[in-house]
Amino acid sequence: MPSAHYPHKNLEIIFDICDLIILRKKPCDFIFLTTVDRKSKFSEKCNLKKYKSLIKNIGPYNYSEALRLYSEASVVFIPSLLETFSTSYLEAIACRIPLVTADKNFSREICGDYAFYYPALSPINALKSIEEALLSNLSEKEPERNRILKLYGDQLSRANKAISILISALNNSSFSKNV
Repeated sequence: MPSAHYPHKNLEIIFDICDLIILRKKPCDFIFLTTVDRKSKFSEKCNLKKYKSLIKNIGPYNYSEALRLYSEASVVFIPSLLETFSTSYLEAIACRIPLVTADKNFSREICGDYAFYYPALSPINALKSIEEALLSNLSEKEPERNRILKLYGDQLSRANKAISILISALNNSSFSKNV
């Protein structure tokens, strides 16, 4: 799960999910890989004995490592409660990785029928969605994947569009007239 630790990212739900896994007393076939600053309270909690086998925090990563991290993932889990726009959704979709995310309007708008959704604050349903995603046949979601990637374009076209919007805004703003 590529994410920094901000309250709206809802990363704390991972501990609740792990507690549910521990209560089941049955082996878990996945671990959470997080990318939170290693000096954070979140990272300290990841290192508690009861979570050590279920959560591995690698700390922030360089974007050049993103493709490798995605290719090693079985599922991308994004529990965010608020996003302006996250490329993590599109990166998971582009890499053909099952995506589990909170059922919010912004995530449905971006991810369509590709993602596996759960009620945002429900760890039990998040766990069920993760397990469903692990068992899924993503080839059934290929038409939706193609639709989403066609809609948003590749990284270069998105970057060029953002640059042109910024240049246009700068050219039309009072700021540029005062410079």
